[in-house]
This record gives sequence, structure tokens and C-alpha cells, in this order.
Amino acid sequence: MRTSLVENFERQRAYYESNGIVMAITKEGVWTVGSIEFTYVDQESTTGSGQSRYRFFFRPHDDGFWLYGKIAGHKRRAYEDALEIVEGLKPTGESIG
Repeated sequence: MRTSLVENFERQRAYYESNGIVMAITKEGVWTVGSIEFTYVDQESTTGSGQSRYRFFFRPHDDGFWLYGKIAGHKRRAYEDALEIVEGLKPTGESIG
């Protein structure tokens, strides 16, 4: 999944840059939500009117299925607030993975 996201990002980069949008992967790693670990890729895009931030997070589940999420924010504080909300989620029921 990470490889697919990065490859897709690279394919889109030239198109966006030709339209004045600069895109970059700013960070990658493991993000723990509740007790569940997700791999993540952070992306940032910059235009003349500002910046947008994105976190794509994912993990394999049950032989071929993926849990996948995306957080998007156009203002840094709102984006950081969204990350904190997701980090505060607690799994219930059976554990995943």
C-alpha cells in the first residue's frame, strides 16, 4: 500500500507542478491509534493561496484487505486537531490484526 501511494503521488506530481502546485512527501512512519499501529505517509501541497496537509494511513487486515484512512487540512492547527482526534480513538471489541 505504501509503495502504491508513493508511486501514485510521483505520477501526479508533474501534473500538479504544471498547474503551479508544489507537492512533497514530508514524513513517513508508524502511527499508533489506540493500540493499533498504522503505516503512514504525510503529504503537503503548496499553492499561491496556501498549504494543504494530508496524512494517508493504512494497515493490512485479514488476507488481502486493508484499513485505510486519509486526514486532510488546509490550516495547520485544524490539521493537527484532526490528528489528535484520531489518535484519541480507542478500539473496541476484538483486536484488529
